Amino acid sequence: MSATDFHTKIKPVAVIDPAAAKTATTTSAAISVADYQSVAVLVHAGVITDGTHTPKLQECATSGGTYTDVAASNQAGTFAALTSTTTQRVTYLGTLSYIKLVVTVSGATSGGFYTALAIKGQPRVEPAT
Repeated sequence: MSATDFHTKIKPVAVIDPAAAKTATTTSAAISVADYQSVAVLVHAGVITDGTHTPKLQECATSGGTYTDVAASNQAGTFAALTSTTTQRVTYLGTLSYIKLVVTVSGATSGGFYTALAIKGQPRVEPAT
């Protein structure tokens, strides 16, 4: 696969903005995954000053429906509580059309800085060349 092929087979999507310290649970907007065979969600922590910040994926058939935690069998990898200057990755393997990233925060007063990105891969319909 050439670099050009790789460029057309992935689509990065910002999920959580790193702009402000997080002191409360953060839930991303719905991420549509219906047009892709896989999506990797990366969470990169800058400085975690206090509290516990634990990411997880949730899934749903519709963007506005009720989201439930993704079963371990429907993801590759697992998230752990964030620590400073680390990056974690989980790949969604399920079949539902939407996912969200939820970072549950407890015990934080000054919080932590982190960002998240979803990288959609293997489009179900190849782009025109």
